[in-house]
Amino acid sequence: MDCIGILYQSQIEQATALARTIEEHISGLGKQVWSLSSWQEDLNQKDLPETQLIISVGGDGTLLRVTRETAAWDVPILGINAGSLGFLTELDGSEALGHLNEIIDGKGWIEQRSMLEASVDGSNWHAMNEVTISRGGAARTIQISVDVDDTRMFAFSGDGLLVATATGSTAYNLAAGGPVLPPTSPYSIIKAVASHPLSQSAIVVDSDSSIAVELIGNHAAVLSIDGHVDYPLISGDRVAIKSSDYKAKFLRLQSPNYFYGALSSILSGQRYHPGLSDDRI
Repeated sequence: MDCIGILYQSQIEQATALARTIEEHISGLGKQVWSLSSWQEDLNQKDLPETQLIISVGGDGTLLRVTRETAAWDVPILGINAGSLGFLTELDGSEALGHLNEIIDGKGWIEQRSMLEASVDGSNWHAMNEVTISRGGAARTIQISVDVDDTRMFAFSGDGLLVATATGSTAYNLAAGGPVLPPTSPYSIIKAVASHPLSQSAIVVDSDSSIAVELIGNHAAVLSIDGHVDYPLISGDRVAIKSSDYKAKFLRLQSPNYFYGALSSILSGQRYHPGLSDDRI
């Protein structure tokens, strides 16, 4: 690798310091390196050197943000945890420097994960975990209808609805009682949240399916992308959701069968769940 980029959680002192140390180490190896805050707005690949690897320094929230911001770059991402225990990140901050040389020399394998694209009223976003439609500030249920491939699946009142990727299946979807998918699965999950009068079972849809979610009641709602974008919805708004053309590429050093061991540690309470960690990370 000739050029490596670092995107770090600048609101956390520990992450900022670790990013600086990593930058100095890579530079000392004679490699080109750049470093920016993960909160950098209008991050443009054209303004940066040709990059073979991006290192995300923070936690799962930072890795999700970095993935969304650089999805179009088609560059592998290495997640280094510098806060609470991470589920998606590959290395803990304390062990990162010990692996950098072998990573730069090409060690590791690429895990490709699906993303979602959501659009409404000409605006569109890409999600790594999930797209959610939830009630606004008032403690009132909202009314939602769901179509898959132009076929009405169900309509309900409730707290909201989520459409999750395989990556997101272990986040909000899991907390809402939805199924867990293998991380590289191309499928998506549709899961109603606190639906009334009956609990709607989750639906798993194919990667080439189109999903349309319409707000049909009189109460306003909010569209959220990975918990980071809040777009207000009113009655009649229709959100189109499909698999994104972009794919996340994570650089892994663990064995390819790592996933169920990591999942077991969450289910047994031995490891923090990404949906329960401090979102600042």
